[in-house]
Amino acid sequence: MDAVVAREVGLATSACVAVGGPTAIVKLGAEDGTPAMLTAQAVKNAQARRAAQAIAKSWHDVQSEKPQIYGDARSGNCAMHVNGPAYSEDFAFVSYASPGGEMGAYIFRKTDSRWQIIERVKLGYW
Repeated sequence: MDAVVAREVGLATSACVAVGGPTAIVKLGAEDGTPAMLTAQAVKNAQARRAAQAIAKSWHDVQSEKPQIYGDARSGNCAMHVNGPAYSEDFAFVSYASPGGEMGAYIFRKTDSRWQIIERVKLGYW
């Protein structure tokens, strides 16, 4: 999560960060879900896409948690949001919403005991 925050805002420009529950990967179904959902189909890397499909769930089954606020949140609201990782095989998926209005996700692959970013998925803007 730190790598996502550092890439999206940098610690010097972010007064606070809201950290939510685990990233949700949503199954595409007959019903539409919410805008800017992370789906396995949005992932370009074939191995990561298969790993995402293995943990995808219906958007009705996605539960949100009240985010934990870190830093100076005088207004009670932070423009930078990041969700905890969702793990599948050697992959981790971390979704975010940046202060610039972009919503997306980073895909990490674990190799030799290190997590490396292999892909960034842009999902929309708020």
